[in-house]
Formats: sequence, structure tokens, C-alpha cells
Amino acid sequence: MKGRNTISVIELGKELGRTQSQALNAYRDAQKYFDEYHQFLRDGTPVNHALRLVEKNRPFTLPKKKHTGDIKFLLLGHAYNIFDTFINLDFQKKLRDQGVEVLTIENLPESLFKEPVIINPKGGRLQNYWKHEEEILQAIRYFLKEGRNEIDGVIFLISFACGPDSLISELIKHDMKVVKLPFLEIIMDEHSGTAG
Repeated sequence: MKGRNTISVIELGKELGRTQSQALNAYRDAQKYFDEYHQFLRDGTPVNHALRLVEKNRPFTLPKKKHTGDIKFLLLGHAYNIFDTFINLDFQKKLRDQGVEVLTIENLPESLFKEPVIINPKGGRLQNYWKHEEEILQAIRYFLKEGRNEIDGVIFLISFACGPDSLISELIKHDMKVVKLPFLEIIMDEHSGTAG
């Protein structure tokens, strides 16, 4: 830990009535736990399962493996669309109940997110402006190239009237057609009915 982080941790520790070494040890423990949590996700654990373990202060253990079918989908979207079971009407559970294995960005290796995606490399070499949408494009880039055989399709949960998602959805749709990978875009609005 260097520089400003160290100073911030020590200052917070003082505010909480702790010594410098107690504050730094607590920070190291928290960072270790955070790294373990992320590795647990990268190993394929559903985020909602991992969060339940964190909330209950339980060790990271894999969920009981239900029989999953041979279908694996990459589920894309903002975290509040993917993981909030009220907003998405427990969409991941519905998929899993049908025997679908669900991957999210959180389950993918961090190495996929190091290089920026260049949009239209032959033409204007445009780069995406929005961070989360950049991560979505980076994940898609992987599955268009070396990870093509790892998934059977892509589902993109979008909030109604979200401009950035609408824009990159068009890019993804185009790429999915080229590689003949099924793509489903679901636009969610503020209504809570399941019929729409």
C-alpha cells in the first residue's frame, strides 16, 4: 500500500480510535478478503450466492451444484439490472431453473479487461466513452475471438431509455450476426408485471 491510500487508512483508523498498525492490518485483511471474493467470482460462482455468504460472514463455498443443461449464456447489463431480483424479476433464477448456466462479467478473468476496445478499427478508430459499457465490449471481444465456443448465446438486460446501452447493443448485435451467435436484448422498464 502506498501514498494516499496509506494516509487515508491511517486517518480513518485514528477517527475510529485505532492505532496506525491496527488500521493498516485491518486494511490488509480487508484487501485480502476482497481479493478472495473476486477470485471466488472468477471461479464461476454466481454473484448473488457470493453476496449472501458475505452478508452472513460465512466462508466462500461453492453452491450445491444443480443439474445444469448443456446451455451456457453470457448475461450482460448493469449490475442493478443483472443482480437485483426485484428489478429483473429473478431472471437468473428463471434461467437456472431451465438448466441454463449463467455467466456474468464478474465471472470472467480480469485479464480480459486490460486492453481498450477499438470500434471500427479500419475506419475512424473510435473508443468507447463509458466505463461499464467498455467492460461489456471487452467481454464480447473475448467471446467473439478465442472464447467463441465457451457460450451458446448472449442476453443483454437494458434499462428503458439507457442511451449508452442502446448504442453498444447495436454494435453487439452486429458482431453476433457475423459470428452467428444468438443474441437476445431485453429492455426493462419501471413496470413490475411479468407479462411484458
